[in-house]
Amino acid sequence: MSDSTYLNKYLCFIFLLLFLVILRCGSRETTNPELSVVPTYIDLSTHQAGYLFSDSFIVKNAGSGILSGSISNSVSWLLVLSPRSFDLDQDEEIKINCSGIFPSTSDSFSTNICVSSNDDSQFVNIHGVVKDQNIATQDEISFSGYEWFVKSSSSPVGPGPNCFSNSTENVWVDNQGQLHLKITKRNGKWYCAEVVSKDSFGYGKYIFSLASRIDRLNENIVVGLFTWSDDPEYNHREIDIEFSRWEYPTNDNAQFVIQPWDKPGNIYRFNIQHLDKDKSTHSFNWRDNYISFLSIFGNSFEAFNYTGDYIPVPGNENARINFWLVWGNPPSDGLDAEVVLDKFEFVPSQVQTGIEKK
Repeated sequence: MSDSTYLNKYLCFIFLLLFLVILRCGSRETTNPELSVVPTYIDLSTHQAGYLFSDSFIVKNAGSGILSGSISNSVSWLLVLSPRSFDLDQDEEIKINCSGIFPSTSDSFSTNICVSSNDDSQFVNIHGVVKDQNIATQDEISFSGYEWFVKSSSSPVGPGPNCFSNSTENVWVDNQGQLHLKITKRNGKWYCAEVVSKDSFGYGKYIFSLASRIDRLNENIVVGLFTWSDDPEYNHREIDIEFSRWEYPTNDNAQFVIQPWDKPGNIYRFNIQHLDKDKSTHSFNWRDNYISFLSIFGNSFEAFNYTGDYIPVPGNENARINFWLVWGNPPSDGLDAEVVLDKFEFVPSQVQTGIEKK
């Protein structure tokens, strides 16, 4: 037999093998799974929120080899596929388990996973909808012997405007009775915190004792200790102690304000440096003919006495404590933030105790 005859038979054999391989690959199937997203909140070390999901899909006629998974879209997220090795007969099925952390910036996802064996590679589409997280919420809290409403808004409102959360991740009272307000990022959205006293106190001294440092807050963050009425009369009866650098890192970080703030003499700005002490005490004494402010921090204090034309008359105002973002802009460092209060106390104007600076 000639060499050409051997060559022709060899080529025919090779073509037959290729035909069988193509025929087998063409018969392979995969299913398109519906991924259900488990509403589990993951607090990653980078303070980024994510969702843990898990599900499975079926691969048939995969032959034998090592399973690998990859993501075909541009979003970066963790994916784990198991089992990673297999040896299947024709028509035998294998369940592929997959899990991962989906980015916090979307409400839904759809992507392709490349499933590879020794013989073939196929893409499987997976998709799902991110569900709400199981985060506890509360409409009211008790702090320092008073009852408070917890502000909540899923769309931006004032101040800021910002979204405000009543979740126990943003507002809570610990075992020592301290009030924690926290600014957090969840699902690509920043949430602020505010509590509102149920009582309307009127004339008297409002005393706020803080247990965390004011001077280390990001320049886009504001702490507010104030009175407010939804009635616009008397400029909402707003009297403020505020801590913020108002977007500029070199600004002073504290101010006493009687609204409207832009009237001459209605604002007094100063700088707080805690040095080696975390705690500080801040108060305003509201009378019919003056408002006296006082901040004590470390071995220092700042005082301001207001006798101008804009002293409000009491009328359904509440004491409020809030923690929010200037213009709704996120912290420039991208990190969550927290402020802690030891105590709130109201002393009616008929009985004056404790610190006072007129």
